[in-house]
Amino acid sequence: MKRRAIAVTVIALLALAAVAGGVAWRRRQKAAQSTATPSYRPVPVSRGTLSRSISATGNLSAAGQIDVYPEKTGIVEAVLVDTGRDVKAGDVLLRLVQDQIDVQQASSNVRQREEELKSAQDMLGRIRDLHGRGAATDKELKSAESGVVQAQDSLQAARLKLDSLVTHSGDGLIRSPIDGVVTAVRAVVGGSVSPSAAVVTMVDPSDVVLKVTVDENDIGVVQAGQKASITLDAVDGLSLVGTVSAVGKVGETKSGIVVFNVDIGIDDPEPSVRPGMSAEAEITVERVDNAVIVPISALEGRMGRYAVQVRSADGSIEPRSVEVGMKTSTAAEIISGLSAGEVVVVASGRASSSGNSTRRNSQTGMPGFSMPGMDGGGPGGMPRM
Repeated sequence: MKRRAIAVTVIALLALAAVAGGVAWRRRQKAAQSTATPSYRPVPVSRGTLSRSISATGNLSAAGQIDVYPEKTGIVEAVLVDTGRDVKAGDVLLRLVQDQIDVQQASSNVRQREEELKSAQDMLGRIRDLHGRGAATDKELKSAESGVVQAQDSLQAARLKLDSLVTHSGDGLIRSPIDGVVTAVRAVVGGSVSPSAAVVTMVDPSDVVLKVTVDENDIGVVQAGQKASITLDAVDGLSLVGTVSAVGKVGETKSGIVVFNVDIGIDDPEPSVRPGMSAEAEITVERVDNAVIVPISALEGRMGRYAVQVRSADGSIEPRSVEVGMKTSTAAEIISGLSAGEVVVVASGRASSSGNSTRRNSQTGMPGFSMPGMDGGGPGGMPRM
């Protein structure tokens, strides 16, 4: 009985020791993992183009509309187009005929003014003759001269009135000034039209602009002249190039967000591009060509100064100060301190954020190295690769 009790006790102690040993082993494993030297990957310093862009959506719109006015006043005999019709430059849009009553009145007015001018000229002749003989005063002579001038002005006005009316068939043709699309017709058969009111409105579908809105946080980097890549929802695979032509100065609130209007002209629109289509633009707000580029994760920044870890030909790694220019969320331009073809090291597994949103670029660096020429840096020991 006593031997059995001793055996049970021994077994229990052995089991307890095994559990304790397992726990200790796991702790050692975790400690070893936490103190293990991190791994790094080499990244060649490259040369290329670095750019930042912002996204904006909107709709295509005709850059401008053209109102067609008749050259003469007349009665609409025929309307030869309707809304949505494609027309060519020179096509007849409307045909007018003369308003006989207006023409008769204008013609009569011209004849009357001609008679008045003749009478005024005859009067001036008599007054001059009398003035030469001293039988008429200077005042009378000036009055006669003024009468002739007034009669001449009245006749000119009467003739212009008659000339503004359709008097024969050739006067009554209203033609399209451009190749375009009719968007509105404001004349009806039998109605009277005049040069003071447009009868047809047109747009040139090849001259379109993309109107988008840009968030207030991004509008500060958008400027006229910047290039944009444009895609259309309705046309798969079509990519257009545009140029920012106007940037709004006054914001407006939409859905609780302050936005600014931006116009982007389409540089070379395709025939399939039509006003009203929805589109998305990537506006390039900053671009550097032929730049020396490193991953953004290779940078360590402190107090406006930057350094990278450079791997030498013999495999050694040392920190080096660099001057940084443009930065995106994934890469940075090196102005000085590095050359294309050199190799920097980046901690393996470090994530580089992606995306094109401006003014939201992160600055990440390499852990565990000191900034050259700065106190307070971390340990400089990097593993040989």
